[in-house]
Amino acid sequence: MIKKIAILLPYKENYTIDNAGAASIWVKDYLKYSKLKSKTIVYGNINSGSKPLTKNFKNLKIESTLFSKNINYTNQLYKDYLKKKFSIIEIHNRPESLIFLLKKKISSKLIFVFHNNPKEMRGSTSVKERIFLAENTDHIYFVSNWVKKKFFEGLPYSNKNNCETLYPSIDEPKKFNNKKQKLIIFSGKLNSSKGFDIFGKTIEKILNEFKDWKAIAIGNEPREKFN
Repeated sequence: MIKKIAILLPYKENYTIDNAGAASIWVKDYLKYSKLKSKTIVYGNINSGSKPLTKNFKNLKIESTLFSKNINYTNQLYKDYLKKKFSIIEIHNRPESLIFLLKKKISSKLIFVFHNNPKEMRGSTSVKERIFLAENTDHIYFVSNWVKKKFFEGLPYSNKNNCETLYPSIDEPKKFNNKKQKLIIFSGKLNSSKGFDIFGKTIEKILNEFKDWKAIAIGNEPREKFN
């Protein structure tokens, strides 16, 4: 019998109505239809006064410490686990948090969700680290087949029964706008991990050939610059 479920967001993830991140929207959309929503607590770190996306949110305060902020943040969840004894803990996009809880040998089932390239995250960059995660986590989900493929690169196997792709949720449109414009939209983080570099090269060829079409890119990315 499932008693309680904890969902741990990345500590920098903004789980707010006005400025929600991709992982936050992923969680919110799945919770919308979850039969276990009343048993689920979403843990994150948002500014005081901010309104969370859902009512079942609990803010974790990061204490001043010599340890990394992410480990400190995960330890706050662990303290709540000792009180509530969650049946399931679902961790998003921070392998370090998963490793921390695995080493604590907690009784909860551990689910992990990769939203980005695993090979570029602390705790899953090396083959050894990814094998450890694959063989010790109850279930691992990937938001795309590309993310899943990156996880298994270099591993002695190309798949495991506890690893599968789970795409972001979307509501089925009740009606479709027939007054379509000749417009292509890219919406998301404007960086190479989201494929914006590929979009840029491709859209240039399309617009050169089809002169009556237009394109718009919507998003932000302070770390990478594109022409």
